[in-house]
Amino acid sequence: MRLPRSITFRASVAVACLTAVLLVGVTVLLISVLVTIGDPDKSPEGSKYAARILREAVDRDADGRLVLKASKALAALEADRPFFWYVVRAGDETVSGGPTQPPAGAWLQGWAGRIEHAEFEYVVGEKRLLGYASTEETRAGPVMIELGGVTFSLAEELLFGFGHNTPLIVSYGVFVLLVMIAAVWAIPRLIARPVRAMAGAAEAIDGLPAGRRLPAAQAPAELRPLAGAFNRALERIDAAAQAQRNFLSNAAHELRTPLTRMRMRLERVRDVGLRAELIADVQRLSGIVATLLHLARLSGQPLAQARVDLVALARMVVAEQAPAALAAGTELALEAPRPVVVTGSEMALRLALTNLVENAVRHGGGLVTVGVAPGEIAVTDRGAGVPETLRAEVMKPFARAGAGAGAGLGLAIVAQVMALHGGSVTIGEAEEGGARVALLFPKEAPIP
Repeated sequence: MRLPRSITFRASVAVACLTAVLLVGVTVLLISVLVTIGDPDKSPEGSKYAARILREAVDRDADGRLVLKASKALAALEADRPFFWYVVRAGDETVSGGPTQPPAGAWLQGWAGRIEHAEFEYVVGEKRLLGYASTEETRAGPVMIELGGVTFSLAEELLFGFGHNTPLIVSYGVFVLLVMIAAVWAIPRLIARPVRAMAGAAEAIDGLPAGRRLPAAQAPAELRPLAGAFNRALERIDAAAQAQRNFLSNAAHELRTPLTRMRMRLERVRDVGLRAELIADVQRLSGIVATLLHLARLSGQPLAQARVDLVALARMVVAEQAPAALAAGTELALEAPRPVVVTGSEMALRLALTNLVENAVRHGGGLVTVGVAPGEIAVTDRGAGVPETLRAEVMKPFARAGAGAGAGLGLAIVAQVMALHGGSVTIGEAEEGGARVALLFPKEAPIP
């Protein structure tokens, strides 16, 4: 199975595995040190192991005599340990064996059943060895097992220790597993938390000149270079956008005076038909210039926010556009059952709604309706509508759905106004045909 492309997931798995390896390694090392510093000739675990082997071998023969049955484990003990000896006592009966003889002085004789286990040391030549005695229940009844000279290697000591402490080993394994699970659960959150904080700060960037930036000073050291680079990129984008806005505004201002002069000089044209056509062209150019100025102002500075009554705003725009609608032979209606208040810029919202109504009157097909409802203003007409494939395109500057007198800037301004208000523009189809363009406002738009 391929791992997901996630830094936090891979880091947590790696840390969890490394933690488990370190825990197991440290444990084995500690046990090894403890065993190593002990005397290999004095192995309590080995003596207990030998006592268990002898206990399993104790039995009685057909005549009822105490015997030891041969076994591979007992044979291995006798073969590999030259100092090994044992004595099994049951009352007056005794069975002994091993490569060497028991030490002189069977002082434990007569203690069968009176002690559970005991350890003692004895000397053979220059070696001090460990002896062990215990009372055991066997198939032959209670016996006293005495033994000594059991020596074990480091590996054997570790195996005996693990084998005789299974519950502890299982508990430790569960602990290691829980540590791994905790690492896999906690590490992604610890790593992802500052990343999510940065993502939230990036989402809050409003796109306005000298607007919000990523909090590089509060970012972790690993994310600080990225935050700084991102902020510098925003500054370069702001500079380029500001230059574009300045050019747009300057060009529009420079065009207004020549267009005004041209309009005045056109009055001298004697041909009435030609004069009317030229005046219409100049007015169209003046409208484009005014729209460009509005576009530059909207994108160049944050809007002043206030409480705006959409019903009063719609009533004002409808009244202003009524003469143009009558001249075009279009009926203009307003549907606003009750006041609807939002937070925003009245100037910008008025400009957006005016553009929508002008477009609808131009292409409305005889009836244009402005409807106000909680959270939206909708302008509906009975014209040809906007094809679904062009609805996203007409939101761009200088894009038009068809031939007409417009410059293709109206809906771009509307979209920009709604973006500044945290809302959106939707273009749909009216129930009775035509287009339905709605300005959708967020549920809550607090004043910044």
